Amino acid sequence: MIEDYAEIQGLSTSGIHFGAEVSIGSGAQIRPTGYYSTDVGDGLVVGDRSSIGPNCFLGCWGHITIGSDVMLAPGVRVFGDTHEFDDAGSTIKSQGVSKRPVVIGDDCWVASGSTIVGGVTIGRGVVVGAGSVVTRDLPDFVVAAGNPARVVRERVTD
Repeated sequence: MIEDYAEIQGLSTSGIHFGAEVSIGSGAQIRPTGYYSTDVGDGLVVGDRSSIGPNCFLGCWGHITIGSDVMLAPGVRVFGDTHEFDDAGSTIKSQGVSKRPVVIGDDCWVASGSTIVGGVTIGRGVVVGAGSVVTRDLPDFVVAAGNPARVVRERVTD
């Protein structure tokens, strides 16, 4: 299901692939190819029964993989790239962008307003607290929160 005002750009090297029963909320944006580069982006894979909430942004110039049964709450931002800026003698815009793929494992909940930066892998069964900024990998079955996001506890299973 794709709600009104969602934007999905399909131009990408590996395509945009949705599993069964995926939902995309109103105002969500999926952009594999940016406005600031002529290069075509990599694309997106979303597993079965996952949901991309209203007003989410998925910048999949670098590939983004979202597992099955994942919930991205409203306003989540995921970036599969990053701007280069090390050369202070050149403009940031002229230094380009590097692809940094993102992987979100199965059965995750990324709460409202969170940001996942390029190059991050989030394990299976992870909960990311509202407004968090995920800047490093998260292992399976943890709860992480904050800016930068840190593991605050494990999800105990028997």
